[in-house]
Amino acid sequence: DSQNRLHYVYTQNSPSAACANCYHVFYRQSTDNGETWSDPVDLIDTQIGAVKPQILVDKSDNIYLVWETGDGGGLGQLSGDTSVTFAASYDAGKTWTIPVNFPLATDESAKNITIGLDRNNDLVVAWWSLPEDLIMYQTSTDNGRSWSDPLPIPLVWGAAGVYKSNLDDYAMASDSAGNLHLVAVGRVEKAQTDLNILNLVWDG
Repeated sequence: DSQNRLHYVYTQNSPSAACANCYHVFYRQSTDNGETWSDPVDLIDTQIGAVKPQILVDKSDNIYLVWETGDGGGLGQLSGDTSVTFAASYDAGKTWTIPVNFPLATDESAKNITIGLDRNNDLVVAWWSLPEDLIMYQTSTDNGRSWSDPLPIPLVWGAAGVYKSNLDDYAMASDSAGNLHLVAVGRVEKAQTDLNILNLVWDG
């Protein structure tokens, strides 16, 4: 971040009598270039699993995390229905908001969430919605405290029509002009029987 702190997020099994395979999201930071690290902070207070955490730090040192939530987490995979989750810290990692799930289009599943920052310093999240096989997105203009309604990215579909992997993920990155790039595996025709690597650009 702007103060040269390193921020680190990972998953680790947090077994209990009620759940032997419940991987939680943990956060740590270092102020000495990684030589020592703060004690781990467990960001999940329920008996449920998590995989694929992604972290983003903005220019004000706000920290944003997204991950996939469901049962399990071993081998980087969840079982059953899954949802997508967001949490934030507005004091450089000292305290964290209660994790919240993004609304699903149906009662089924959401996977592969990623987060980015656009040229207006607004947050953008995108994820895979099933069984519709759509790539959805939402934006926030207040640092993740509230979000727009979810909408599908037009003219693209996910990979479920060809295969349904538990290990895939999406990624976002901003270029020097402030365009936000989403990279995902999907299709440009609903009837396609093969897959593309898609680069989708959000310009604000």
